[in-house]
Amino acid sequence: MNKLGQIENNIRSGLFFGLSSKEELLYVYSLPLPQLVELAMAVRAKRKQGGAGPDCCASGYLPHNGGRGCEMSCGFCGFPQSIYQWNPQQFVSKLTEGAIIEDAKKKKEMGATRYKIVSLGCSIRDDEYEIAIKALPKLYGLGFEKICLSFGILSDDRIRGLVNKFGKEKIEINHNLEVGTPELYEKLIGNDKLLWMARYNTISNAKKYGLSVCSGGLVGIGETVNDQTELVLALRSLDVNSSPFNVFVMDKNDKSAIAEKIREGRIKRPSDEELLRILCMWRLGMPKASIAVNSGYGITREGDFGIYSGIIELALINDKVSLPNQGILGKRRY
Repeated sequence: MNKLGQIENNIRSGLFFGLSSKEELLYVYSLPLPQLVELAMAVRAKRKQGGAGPDCCASGYLPHNGGRGCEMSCGFCGFPQSIYQWNPQQFVSKLTEGAIIEDAKKKKEMGATRYKIVSLGCSIRDDEYEIAIKALPKLYGLGFEKICLSFGILSDDRIRGLVNKFGKEKIEINHNLEVGTPELYEKLIGNDKLLWMARYNTISNAKKYGLSVCSGGLVGIGETVNDQTELVLALRSLDVNSSPFNVFVMDKNDKSAIAEKIREGRIKRPSDEELLRILCMWRLGMPKASIAVNSGYGITREGDFGIYSGIIELALINDKVSLPNQGILGKRRY
């Protein structure tokens, strides 16, 4: 039996545990698109048969760094320069327990089943951490399945403290790897390699204590297909429960380093077909994980969000819907 036949047979028999090598991932990426999509859809069907269903996650942002946005300078990020200043109302304007609860209530009314508290920057400040943690019991009272904490880099002690205080079942920890290796983090993101290791260790420690974890990465920042295999393998090694497939988009005000490279022609934008191939590779590499397709921060005015809208329509292998901070939640469930 050839390689493709073996993969198909394993999926049908329920013995498919995901592609675990760079060679296998590159092999499926190179398949004719109909065959590749069929494989990914077969994995999705098996997930549904096993009881996996969609969930809807909504985010609320904390005004980290004294309300001035993020102090970091990631090559992909427009928060410090444009998005935070351009649309500050999408953030909790005054960090209080009440403000977090009111924001969560709005997201619940819009259909969210999970709520994520997001701190901008490398890690959450101690005072903001305490305020956010005090809100958790009331957030649970609103009926969310889980509360996801996206607080950046977390120490082993802090993760253990969260488990001791709230248990394992209703907390999820989010911290995206962005790319698959420390070297790529330095090359493509522009930050120190040690920060990538800290991201990895945060998710690894959360898994160690039995918590559900959410970690994904970026597409369209100048990476190669080979680089994408590194990301899939890194996420796979962490056994992530949920993985955001984040497509980099930009508007005319985006001052990030990657946006400038795109304008200068130094980064080639991936086509819809290339995005779909990468997404299928994620599905085949991480069959146990929920995957959410995200395109930027929900900004459509004068931007290029539309050039990637096709990937959302084509990629019927998505298990998770992310509720944008702006707009309304669509009815589509993948």
